[in-house]
Amino acid sequence: MAIESKRSFAEVAGYVSYAEQLPVIGEVLTRLCGDGDTREAERRCVFEGKVVVVSVNDYLVRLCKYGHCSKMVFILMFIYLKRLLDRQPEFIVRSTNVHRLLIALFVVAAKYHDDHFFSNHFYSKVGGIANAEINRLEITLLEHLTWDLYVSPEEYRRTVKHLTPKRAKAKG
Repeated sequence: MAIESKRSFAEVAGYVSYAEQLPVIGEVLTRLCGDGDTREAERRCVFEGKVVVVSVNDYLVRLCKYGHCSKMVFILMFIYLKRLLDRQPEFIVRSTNVHRLLIALFVVAAKYHDDHFFSNHFYSKVGGIANAEINRLEITLLEHLTWDLYVSPEEYRRTVKHLTPKRAKAKG
């Protein structure tokens, strides 16, 4: 169930938290949702809930605009998502879980990386979910990742390179 974006990443391009890889991350997640929505889930996962009528890109814009994080947080979110999918191959990203998954990834990455981060109550307001739910999602994600949050500089560089949009070569 693809939801059309109402916002643009240009809206947050000047923010300290904006990473140029954000549109690519949005594309990947939207594609994963499209694929996941066509597959039958064997069992309901903790991240499942009602479909949120906000596109993945719009939600990422919201996190970037109101989450007050460093740009590295979005790269770490992607790395943690990849680890989750590698360790839990039965996990299917779909429109019924992507927003809860994103806010959990965001909270974990911000708390791990940034020296200054906020309370889960603050993040629940940014993410549009209850504080108790964000607490539960954070712990669940950490358990699925076996609390393995360290990212080597090499893994970080590889991920940034992989997610960086290809620039058109200047003709002249």
